[in-house]
Amino acid sequence: MSSMRKVTAALIGAGQRGAEAYASYGLAYPDEIQFVAVAERDPVRRERFKQAHNLPEQHAYANCGCPCKVISSPSQRRIIGIEPI
Repeated sequence: MSSMRKVTAALIGAGQRGAEAYASYGLAYPDEIQFVAVAERDPVRRERFKQAHNLPEQHAYANCGCPCKVISSPSQRRIIGIEPI
């Protein structure tokens, strides 16, 4: 039995990097990480992520307003910032 606690996170950017590279880990290892929200401007990507991770509508955002963020936008468009939780 693992002593690691399950992490909950919100994903910003549900494109190829976010949904397929990072968030797919949550689907493969649900005892380790659970994505509880998504912020994605594209409505098709947002809906696809919402369905895959069984998120309620109120946790699928067109913009980011979540305290914990996984940044998965393309490197050249990324702005890094840290904010307290």
